[in-house]
Amino acid sequence: MYPILLTLFVNKSQIIEDPRVQVLLISHRFDLFHTGIAYSNRKNRMVTFLDSEGQPVKDHTAYYTAQLARTVETIGNSGKEAIIVKQVPIFENAKDCDWEPYIYKLFGKERVCDYTPAFLNKWQQPSIDFIDEFAAAHQVEVIDPWPFFDGRPLHAGVNLYRDSDHL
Repeated sequence: MYPILLTLFVNKSQIIEDPRVQVLLISHRFDLFHTGIAYSNRKNRMVTFLDSEGQPVKDHTAYYTAQLARTVETIGNSGKEAIIVKQVPIFENAKDCDWEPYIYKLFGKERVCDYTPAFLNKWQQPSIDFIDEFAAAHQVEVIDPWPFFDGRPLHAGVNLYRDSDHL
């Protein structure tokens, strides 16, 4: 049995009609899709939605909000539950945690690798606020992964990140 499935937009024929799926977790880079602007270690990047005629959507946030609302409503109308999973904390310098000098290993010193609050506030707080407001307005349950990170990107000395926003 597959009671939970991760998705963003619902493909009715494959997900909604499958009786094994009971709960859908909606999780991704909400900052990227909500505003269209995403942080990248190389440069900032823009995502643009196209309307049904292939033209760029002018009000990115309104369009995204409407699409997310439609997805949540479609899931609910099918008798299934939608849960939004907030994105993991963006980590500005993921590669800093990968390197461990031999001398540290030799003497068992622990690497110090921390999140940058100013960076998180700039790049992630707006999406956190957006999801909180969206969830309240649409009465959708939200799961926040942040408390599970214990305030650090390292777990048992291992870097949890592949890059700034992928575990």
